[in-house]
Order: sequence, then structure tokens, then C-alpha cells
Amino acid sequence: QGDTRLKVVSYATNRGRGYALRRGFEAARGSTIVTIDADLSYDPSHIVGMLTILAERPEIDFVVGSPYTKGGTTVNVPKGRLWISRWGNRILGLAMPGGLTTVTGILRAYRREVLDVLDLESNDKDLHLEIVSKAIAAGFVPAEMPATLTGRKRGKSKFFFKATVASHLI
Repeated sequence: QGDTRLKVVSYATNRGRGYALRRGFEAARGSTIVTIDADLSYDPSHIVGMLTILAERPEIDFVVGSPYTKGGTTVNVPKGRLWISRWGNRILGLAMPGGLTTVTGILRAYRREVLDVLDLESNDKDLHLEIVSKAIAAGFVPAEMPATLTGRKRGKSKFFFKATVASHLI
């Protein structure tokens, strides 16, 4: 509280993760925009690593934190969900250039210009895929950083197998 660099963006009705992120992107004023789950399934310390990559490597336009790249790991993630996520990301990653092992995750840092030029439309989790595919198609360069994905300790997952598979395949 009291930190002028932080701004709360809200709206009355839950309209999905993608909608929330798009609203946040529109309201953000910084030169770098970071996204992370509020349930702390990724430790906030990963933010420093992503920002360091962007600071040290000007050729990189956005960084994706990945539990599936070399050095990444998972802790206490249910096996079924992990299997679906790992294979889904592998298949989707092969379908686009960039060599990313994680294309659906939220742990990311973007240079502002990446998000400014993309015409984003998705209202749900498929926004993550939309950003990666459109950014790479526009010539932006991704990097991947090892990250640790931790299973949730509280709350209920909104993961639904059929809906997730259908949206990602489409």
C-alpha cells in the first residue's frame, strides 16, 4: 500500500484470465510488464531472473519462465495435470518457431513494445498461446528461463481437461 508504481485494475464481473490480463496490459505504464499467478505457484523471486535477462540481453523481447526447460522443475503438482501440461506444451511448442518448452504458462516478462503491437483478443487462458504465437510471428524474440512450478496449497484449480485441450487445439 502506498507504492505509486502499483495500480489495482478491477471490474465487476469475472470475464476470464485473458480479459484481466488485457485490462492490466492497457493500464500498465512501465517499460517492462511482468505476469505471474496470484496463487504463488511460481515464486515471485523468478521476476528478478526474467528482468535480469531482459536487462542483459537487448536482443530478447520477452522471457517465459518454464518448469520444462533444462534447470526447471515441478514440486507437488498432481501427476495427471503435470502430464497433460508437459505434453500439451511440448506439442504446442513444436507447432511454432522459437523453441519454447512452455507456451501456455503465465510467468513472463515482456518489453512494452511487444504487447503494444499485438492485437490481443482472447478472454481466457488461451491468451498465453495467442501472445506467444503473435509475438513470434511479428518477429519478437523469446527466451526461456528455468522456473519452479509448485502445486497449489490453497484454493481450487480452474483446470478442466476437455475445455483446456479443446481451446489449445483450436
